Amino acid sequence: MLVIVATAVISLYLVLFVHEFFHGWAAIRQGLKIEAFVFGLPLVKRLTFKTQIRGVPFIFSPFIIGLGVKIEDEALWEAGFRKPAVVLLYGPAGSLIFGTMIAMLVSGPSLGIEQSRELLLGSVEAVKLVLVGQVSPEYAVGPAGFIQLTTWGMKADFGMGLALMIMLLNFAVAVVSLLPLPGLDGGKLMFIFAYALTGKQPIVRKIAYKGQLVIGSILIIGVLLLTIKDFANMF
Repeated sequence: MLVIVATAVISLYLVLFVHEFFHGWAAIRQGLKIEAFVFGLPLVKRLTFKTQIRGVPFIFSPFIIGLGVKIEDEALWEAGFRKPAVVLLYGPAGSLIFGTMIAMLVSGPSLGIEQSRELLLGSVEAVKLVLVGQVSPEYAVGPAGFIQLTTWGMKADFGMGLALMIMLLNFAVAVVSLLPLPGLDGGKLMFIFAYALTGKQPIVRKIAYKGQLVIGSILIIGVLLLTIKDFANMF
């Protein structure tokens, strides 16, 4: 059981790492500086561990909620629109590619591509239902709940359950990240486009930063509440 849970957790972070790795790779190719890869939330500096791998800083926090790559903010805003667009779209593209590759490995090229298309459309539909309020909050799960569901599937069929979780997560991450909300790739892209279109008016960046703070706080609180709910349902 412990091996199954550990595998599910590692797979979850692998999906997030692939998404962020594609952002970082695109940033390097576009000549933008990567400030750090961040594993977890660096809420308490004394509890964070910092190191460098080939000149790229890595920050590890015991608060293991999330993972991200920090790209020099000023350079990203001032690079026009094309370079930031490439960087921001590479993350979702990487998630789609990774999910499709897993599907093709499991089911073969032809069937894998068809399954990927269905999973992508299903993810879009699921996000739409959540946004319009047609999904009851009681059915929502956080990371712990998703890992629990995955362990059930992996108990029945370890390989297929693991592959299905990785595929679902990749397509869900790709779709959600493209939503035009501050803090997400789609929202950042929208604000950078508006910044370039308005002749780099500072007010656009101020709105983006405040929106990111609000949405980011809501997302963190939401994940924490769902995690508490998930653990409560386990016992």
